[in-house]
Amino acid sequence: MEGYRCPGQSHRNLKAELHQCPACGYQVEIIAKYRKMHLFNVTLPDGSSWRESELITAGNEVVKVATSKAIFGFSICYDLRFPELYRKLAKGGAQIVFIPSAFTLETGKDHWETLVRARSIENQFYVIAPNQIGRDSQGRRYWGKSMIVDTWGTVLAKAPEKECVV
Repeated sequence: MEGYRCPGQSHRNLKAELHQCPACGYQVEIIAKYRKMHLFNVTLPDGSSWRESELITAGNEVVKVATSKAIFGFSICYDLRFPELYRKLAKGGAQIVFIPSAFTLETGKDHWETLVRARSIENQFYVIAPNQIGRDSQGRRYWGKSMIVDTWGTVLAKAPEKECVV
């Protein structure tokens, strides 16, 4: 991938925390940052809840990075449920889209693979979708099963149910 990477991270500014997906060049300089547009505010059937809007400021820009190999697009987690973002990436020429995520066990088992494959099929681009696995400090469980999907929706690689590199 020409020395570029896309780790999911959080960045703190004076106002609020922003979920970001930075792309770094060969010299590890940040060449682009995508800020999560769609914030996860939900109460699940088990009573657990998330209120990202209480902590995070949503971004408002579609972000792509052109390299000599491909045009890369970016999104984060809950953005996956909003197909219009991916249509904009596709119309802007994105060929490979990164979707670092933290889908929970509850939502992941029913929605993760279906949504990742749908976005690749709808827009005819590759998707690289790392997803958190295990438990967080609050005991919440995450689905994992990171995957790489081609333009036909075929899963080219999928993580097993443990920490690993895909």
